[in-house]
Amino acid sequence: DELQLQLKLFQLYHNKQELVEKREISDKKKDEVAKLEKRKEVSDEDIKAKKKELASYNKELTNDEQKVKELEAQINKHRPTYIKAKENSTHHQKKLDLA
Repeated sequence: DELQLQLKLFQLYHNKQELVEKREISDKKKDEVAKLEKRKEVSDEDIKAKKKELASYNKELTNDEQKVKELEAQINKHRPTYIKAKENSTHHQKKLDLA
């Protein structure tokens, strides 16, 4: 009976030691998870900021493209007048050169 008791105590002791080791491992894993979650949170915030910055740049690009289209339209609108004025200028210059 004493031997059985010794065996049970031995088993309990080793079970307790194993439990302590498992808890330590579990605590380390929890710490690792917490660190990873913090890194993820920081990364998510960084991504959010970068997306916001990208949206701002895209909006600026769209506005710039619209301005370019408007300026091109103005240039195309005034091109015939410019060509006509240039032709008249050339014509008058030739007249002056001949005179």
